[in-house]
Amino acid sequence: PVPPNNQQCPVLVLPYYGGLSEKIRRHSLNFNVRLKSSSNLRSTMRSDKIKVPFDSRPGVVYEIKCSNAVAYIGETGNTLFRRFDQHMKNVLTYKNAERRLNGEPTIGPGRPPKIEPRKAMANAIKASVVVEYASQCSLDPRPKIISRESLFHLRRIKEALYIKSNSTINRDNGVVVSEVWSALIDKFQCCTLPS
Repeated sequence: PVPPNNQQCPVLVLPYYGGLSEKIRRHSLNFNVRLKSSSNLRSTMRSDKIKVPFDSRPGVVYEIKCSNAVAYIGETGNTLFRRFDQHMKNVLTYKNAERRLNGEPTIGPGRPPKIEPRKAMANAIKASVVVEYASQCSLDPRPKIISRESLFHLRRIKEALYIKSNSTINRDNGVVVSEVWSALIDKFQCCTLPS
């Protein structure tokens, strides 16, 4: 219907619903009805996407630091918390073996281990350099994300550059990186971490 005297009518925008929308449009007096398409399945699904929290994303280069200034730098395709948990399980294995060696009760659930204490301690140290470091540390080790990288080879390169640019307890220097990159990194100190 056309409003009398060519007056401007308010516009009413409604989602299209077959059959009902046409009736509303026909019977709308003093309203200009516009119909729009409803959202499709794709737009509904995309807005429903679950965002993974920043610390729970996999693929990181990380640093584990204790009370002194020296740190351990590593990389993992898992989350930082999962990798740190693996390190701490090795630390617990070492400390329990040390307690058994001294005749003290062990911490944690489970049946008594079958491996003799000295061998268990050696295996724990071999599994993670953090064990040796954490066993001499007065405070609990603290993990920190240095960099995020989902691609394995780039993550390994970043790890090597951070190891080379900082004082660490790492057993190796990571992958071999060209001296050109090393010189640039040293000049601009972009991989140097605060103490």
